[in-house]
Amino acid sequence: MGMLLLAFANCQTESATEKEVKQETREIIEAAQADSKVKLYNGTIEGKDDIEVQLITEKKKVSGFYINRVQGILYPIKGVKRDNGTLELSAYDDTGGTIELFIGESQNNTIKGNWFNKAEDAGEEQSTFTFTEK
Repeated sequence: MGMLLLAFANCQTESATEKEVKQETREIIEAAQADSKVKLYNGTIEGKDDIEVQLITEKKKVSGFYINRVQGILYPIKGVKRDNGTLELSAYDDTGGTIELFIGESQNNTIKGNWFNKAEDAGEEQSTFTFTEK
Protein backbone atom coordinates (compact mmCIF):
# COMPACT_ATOMS: atom_id res chain seq x y z
CA MET A 1 0.00 0.00 0.00
CA GLY A 2 1.46 3.36 -1.11
CA MET A 3 1.58 6.43 1.05
CA LEU A 4 0.47 9.82 -0.20
CA LEU A 5 2.18 12.87 1.22
CA LEU A 6 0.73 16.30 0.74
CA ALA A 7 2.72 19.44 1.27
CA PHE A 8 0.96 22.69 1.82
CA ALA A 9 2.71 25.93 1.03
CA ASN A 10 1.67 29.39 1.95
CA CYS A 11 0.18 30.54 -1.31
CA GLN A 12 -0.38 34.07 -0.11
CA THR A 13 1.63 36.44 -2.22
CA GLU A 14 2.84 39.86 -1.26
CA SER A 15 1.57 42.81 -3.19
CA ALA A 16 4.06 45.07 -4.94
CA THR A 17 3.42 47.74 -2.29
CA GLU A 18 4.18 45.33 0.56
CA LYS A 19 7.41 44.28 -1.13
CA GLU A 20 8.41 47.92 -1.66
CA VAL A 21 7.69 48.77 1.98
CA LYS A 22 9.71 45.77 3.23
CA GLN A 23 12.61 46.68 0.92
CA GLU A 24 12.46 50.31 2.04
CA THR A 25 12.41 49.21 5.68
CA ARG A 26 15.50 47.03 5.10
CA GLU A 27 17.27 49.95 3.39
CA ILE A 28 16.40 52.31 6.26
CA ILE A 29 17.74 49.86 8.85
CA GLU A 30 20.92 49.22 6.85
CA ALA A 31 21.51 52.95 6.36
CA ALA A 32 20.91 53.58 10.05
CA GLN A 33 23.37 50.90 11.07
CA ALA A 34 26.01 52.26 8.69
CA ASP A 35 25.63 55.90 9.79
CA SER A 36 27.27 56.88 13.07
CA LYS A 37 25.23 60.13 13.11
CA VAL A 38 21.94 58.30 13.58
CA LYS A 39 19.98 59.51 16.58
CA LEU A 40 18.40 57.03 18.97
CA TYR A 41 15.58 58.00 21.29
CA ASN A 42 13.57 56.51 24.13
CA GLY A 43 10.00 57.63 23.83
CA THR A 44 6.51 57.60 25.19
CA ILE A 45 3.07 58.20 23.76
CA GLU A 46 0.57 59.57 26.26
CA GLY A 47 3.33 59.26 28.87
CA LYS A 48 3.01 55.48 28.94
CA ASP A 49 3.56 53.59 25.66
CA ASP A 50 7.22 52.56 25.79
CA ILE A 51 8.89 53.01 22.39
CA GLU A 52 12.37 53.19 20.93
CA VAL A 53 12.95 55.51 17.97
CA GLN A 54 15.79 55.62 15.45
CA LEU A 55 15.89 58.63 13.11
CA ILE A 56 18.16 59.51 10.20
CA THR A 57 18.02 63.12 9.00
CA GLU A 58 19.30 64.04 5.55
CA LYS A 59 18.78 67.77 5.01
CA LYS A 60 15.00 68.13 5.47
CA LYS A 61 14.15 64.46 4.91
CA VAL A 62 13.75 62.22 7.97
CA SER A 63 13.46 58.43 7.95
CA GLY A 64 13.84 55.60 10.39
CA PHE A 65 11.63 53.41 12.50
CA TYR A 66 10.20 52.97 15.92
CA ILE A 67 9.61 49.87 17.98
CA ASN A 68 6.66 49.61 20.33
CA ARG A 69 8.33 47.68 23.15
CA VAL A 70 5.03 46.58 24.69
CA GLN A 71 3.61 45.13 21.46
CA GLY A 72 6.97 44.19 19.94
CA ILE A 73 6.04 45.80 16.61
CA LEU A 74 8.44 47.73 14.36
CA TYR A 75 6.99 50.64 12.36
CA PRO A 76 8.90 52.39 9.55
CA ILE A 77 8.85 56.20 9.74
CA LYS A 78 9.15 58.85 7.02
CA GLY A 79 8.89 62.57 7.43
CA VAL A 80 10.19 66.07 7.00
CA LYS A 81 11.75 68.80 9.05
CA ARG A 82 10.06 72.10 8.16
CA ASP A 83 11.90 75.43 7.90
CA ASN A 84 10.21 76.57 11.13
CA GLY A 85 11.74 73.58 12.99
CA THR A 86 8.55 71.52 13.13
CA LEU A 87 9.11 67.81 12.61
CA GLU A 88 6.37 65.80 10.89
CA LEU A 89 6.74 62.01 10.99
CA SER A 90 4.41 59.36 9.59
CA ALA A 91 4.56 55.77 10.80
CA TYR A 92 3.18 53.30 8.32
CA ASP A 93 2.18 49.65 8.12
CA ASP A 94 3.28 46.90 5.73
CA THR A 95 0.81 48.07 3.07
CA GLY A 96 2.35 51.55 3.02
CA GLY A 97 -0.62 53.22 4.69
CA THR A 98 -0.04 55.88 7.35
CA ILE A 99 -1.19 54.59 10.73
CA GLU A 100 0.28 57.22 13.06
CA LEU A 101 1.36 60.82 12.74
CA PHE A 102 3.83 62.65 15.01
CA ILE A 103 4.05 66.47 14.82
CA GLY A 104 6.52 68.08 17.19
CA GLU A 105 9.53 70.25 17.82
CA SER A 106 13.08 69.39 18.80
CA GLN A 107 14.73 71.17 21.73
CA ASN A 108 17.78 70.12 23.75
CA ASN A 109 17.93 66.49 22.51
CA THR A 110 14.18 66.03 23.07
CA ILE A 111 11.35 65.95 20.56
CA LYS A 112 7.88 66.74 21.95
CA GLY A 113 4.55 67.20 20.28
CA ASN A 114 1.22 65.70 19.31
CA TRP A 115 0.55 62.13 18.24
CA PHE A 116 -2.42 61.18 16.05
CA ASN A 117 -3.74 57.67 15.46
CA LYS A 118 -4.49 57.47 11.72
CA ALA A 119 -5.65 53.85 11.59
CA GLU A 120 -9.02 53.58 9.83
CA ASP A 121 -10.84 52.36 12.93
CA ALA A 122 -9.22 54.82 15.37
CA GLY A 123 -11.60 57.73 15.04
CA GLU A 124 -10.06 60.98 16.27
CA GLU A 125 -7.64 59.45 18.80
CA GLN A 126 -4.74 61.77 19.66
CA SER A 127 -2.33 62.39 22.50
CA THR A 128 1.14 63.76 23.25
CA PHE A 129 4.53 62.18 22.68
CA THR A 130 8.07 62.70 23.92
CA PHE A 131 11.28 61.31 22.39
CA THR A 132 14.45 61.77 24.49
CA GLU A 133 17.82 61.13 22.84
CA LYS A 134 19.80 58.27 24.39
